[in-house]
Amino acid sequence: AIGPLVAVTSKTTPQLSFSRDGGETWTFPTLDRPTRRAGITSVVVDAADPNRIAIDGSDIVQSVDGGSSWQSTGITAEVLAQDRNGDAVYAAAQGSLLRSPRIGEPFSVVSSSLPFTQNLAIGGNSIYLLPQPGSKRLRRSLDGGATWSWTSNLPFDVETVEVAPSSPREVYAFLNWDKSYVWRSRDGGTTWQKPAMDGLPKWAGVSALTVDRLDPSHLLAGASTGGVWTSHDRGETWTRLTSLPRWVTKISQDRSAPTRLFVATPGFGAWRIDGAN
Repeated sequence: AIGPLVAVTSKTTPQLSFSRDGGETWTFPTLDRPTRRAGITSVVVDAADPNRIAIDGSDIVQSVDGGSSWQSTGITAEVLAQDRNGDAVYAAAQGSLLRSPRIGEPFSVVSSSLPFTQNLAIGGNSIYLLPQPGSKRLRRSLDGGATWSWTSNLPFDVETVEVAPSSPREVYAFLNWDKSYVWRSRDGGTTWQKPAMDGLPKWAGVSALTVDRLDPSHLLAGASTGGVWTSHDRGETWTRLTSLPRWVTKISQDRSAPTRLFVATPGFGAWRIDGAN
C-alpha cells in the first residue's frame, strides 16, 4: 500500500491537494476563507489515520474526515510539527509549547516562557526548538518539555533542524552560511561534529534533509541544484540516488514502505522514487 500524500499548491491562493494512490490522482478539499487568505505554513497528517489533518494558516485548523470539514482551534502558531515517533502534534505559539495527543484532539500547554520559534524537531521526549533568526544554538528538552537547556553553539546561524526518529538524541542542523554541509550531534546538541560529506558536490547546497525513521545512520539529502543523495554513515560519504529538476525542498518517506520517497521541487512538481536505499 502507498501512504497518503498531502501537497500545498498554487502561486497565489494556497490549495490543499490530497492523494491516496501515491500521486496518481488528486482531490482538493475545501479550506475556509481565513486559512486561504493567510496561506498555509505547515501540514501534518496522522500516520495511523490519514483522514486526520492539521494545517497551520491564520490559525491551526483540523479535520478528522479527510478535509470534508474543518474545525478551528483558535491557536495562532509560529510552527506546527508532529512527533516523528508517534501521533502527538506540537505547536509553538507566542512563547508557549502546546501538545495535542492526536490530530483532532485539544491542545494543552507543555511549556511556557520560551523564545519565538521558527522550527521544531521532535522525537519522543526529545524536543529541539530553533529560536528566531540569528541563533547559533538550539533550545532543547530531553524530558518531553519538563525542563529546558541550550545546546552548545554552532559556528554559524542555524537555518533548520532535523531529528533521527529512532535515536532522538541524534540531531542535524543546517547552517545559514554553510549550506553545502550539515552538522550533527549524537548527544542532544552537547557536542557537534561536521561530517566529511564526501561524494556530495560542494556546489550542490543541501536544501532538504531527512533521517530514515528506522535507521539513524541513513540520511537522504536534496540539493538546491536538483537531485537526491543518500548516505549510510551519518553523512560521511554520499552517493547520488537520482537526478531531479532544481531546488529540492522536501523529502518524505512512505511510512508503509520506507524505500519509497516523495520529493517536492517547487515549480517542477512532486516526484515519487521507489526502491530508494
